[in-house]
Amino acid sequence: MSDCNYSRSLEIPEELRQQLANLELLTPLERLAQANDSAVACLASILKAERAEALKLGKDVVDLYKKKAARENSANLRQLNAARRAFQEISKNDAWVKMVAKVTKVTPKIELKAIQKENRERLIEAIFESSMSGKAAVEIIAIWDEAEKILSKGGLPGLVSWLNNRITEYTELSKEPEYGRQPKSPMTASGVECMAVLTATVIALLATCSYIPFCWCCYSGWIWGEIYFKGMIACMNR
Repeated sequence: MSDCNYSRSLEIPEELRQQLANLELLTPLERLAQANDSAVACLASILKAERAEALKLGKDVVDLYKKKAARENSANLRQLNAARRAFQEISKNDAWVKMVAKVTKVTPKIELKAIQKENRERLIEAIFESSMSGKAAVEIIAIWDEAEKILSKGGLPGLVSWLNNRITEYTELSKEPEYGRQPKSPMTASGVECMAVLTATVIALLATCSYIPFCWCCYSGWIWGEIYFKGMIACMNR
């Protein structure tokens, strides 16, 4: 599945990286990280093109950034499609579903519920301290609750299936001429799908972390800070 546009790896602690690899989730999650980098760069170029046009800097400057945005969005689409294919492959594999069930069985359900409750409280606290609007806050919490509900009912296989569907929607939005500007109050449509993909990714990471001894106390803060909160800022700017 290698290609010339796949050059970046998530900077994940080794224990968590190994468990994700064991669960066959590492490669598609790295693809999503690569897609996010390209999407952020694409939207920055779109805004530069808009500013260049507004400031009458000339057609050459405007076209330069429009072409740059197009290249970056092509890279974004390639990685989104690669992640989607990878998730589709593993979710249809009965051996993978059985293997995940065996790995996740080690953590008692009561402990998982306590972890999920702590995660939600942590998210609410972070949103409260942020600068986002109340409507955006409600929308983000709704996405989180939906993903957590999927995880509780269907485990990681269910979450992977849900994530794959959201990637499909996000991919279609990324193809539209108004990418990054599709209205959906209080966030853009692409911002909502970006948050859905990010949320499912982080919940998968947190769930995987809960199956590793001492991972929760050592690395959960890293997942929140380095992946979710930075990713949230990027999604809100979609």
